[in-house]
Amino acid sequence: MRVVRELRAVAAFVTLLAGCGGGGGGDEASGVGSVPTPRVALSDAEATEAATGAGLTLASMLRALATDPPGVASSADVARTAGAMATAAGQSAGCVNGGSLTAACRVDHGRSVLTATARECQLDGTVNGLQVTIAGGLRATINDADVCRSGVIPNAAVRTYRFTDFQGVTRNGVQIVEEFTTQDLTQVVQPLGVGCAGAQAEVTTRGRVRVRRSNGTDLLIDALPLTLTVLSDGTPCAQHISGSGRADVRDYASGHALRAALDGLSLVNRIGAPDVEFDGAVAVDCIGALEFATDEPLLLTTPCASAGALRIHLPSGAMARSRFDASGLALDANGDGIPERTVADCTAASTCR
Repeated sequence: MRVVRELRAVAAFVTLLAGCGGGGGGDEASGVGSVPTPRVALSDAEATEAATGAGLTLASMLRALATDPPGVASSADVARTAGAMATAAGQSAGCVNGGSLTAACRVDHGRSVLTATARECQLDGTVNGLQVTIAGGLRATINDADVCRSGVIPNAAVRTYRFTDFQGVTRNGVQIVEEFTTQDLTQVVQPLGVGCAGAQAEVTTRGRVRVRRSNGTDLLIDALPLTLTVLSDGTPCAQHISGSGRADVRDYASGHALRAALDGLSLVNRIGAPDVEFDGAVAVDCIGALEFATDEPLLLTTPCASAGALRIHLPSGAMARSRFDASGLALDANGDGIPERTVADCTAASTCR
């Protein structure tokens, strides 16, 4: 859905789309130069429990970012607004039900640079009762010199967005569906064509953003930077998102926080299906190097999972297993099929922080 995609795109940080800091959140963390070696070596049982919570936080982040290709859909909507504003720079346009959006466009070394300021602007293009309202500053730099004249951003053009003191809110009537805030966020978007789920892209994000949704999602993300690649193919259609780079993440829904370096961590989201697959490598500051593999698809129910099973390769070399079902979370540190500990849900699982 185009309007919802616009909001998710800005939040990526996809959605990412996954810190201990965020614009408008009040709890801001310092940046991470690297993911340090854990100060204290955890036992396999402790590492299994902490890694399970970290995995769920990262999977939830990637799923939020994977729902729509980050940056691409926002490009389409910003482009349309840019078109109106580029041909009537300095005038207010593009808003419905009040608010304002003013902009100027110039050409700089063969690139079009659009600078816009929104004040409680409800964007034109409401779909199925959902409305998006934005406020704050946006600068879009597009690798095409003709945008200021034509008002159209070519689908294949690389573009850089910078959001400053920016807030976006999606509503269904009076109910808030999604909200994101950022003080300073930059996205570089490299379009990669169209897949079965829509636009595809590689997006590199740097900055802090807070994402809150009506399903309970509440993430603060500090991308340091973080690169996401979103592709889709197959029958039935499946969306593949992979993440590389560094991020701080605070998951207020689960109470977990982590500092991570992603190395091809990936999530497969089958369109129309409720479950996901989560695989790949990541280093977490308080645990060490981990590798996840999905034994049984995960049914994510913010902030936990209600079904599925993960294998986790621990820093010690042990292969642990975590299983989710209606009775809770079963933790098997040595992978022998006999859980050493069972907790009611992921929020009851201890972390290493």
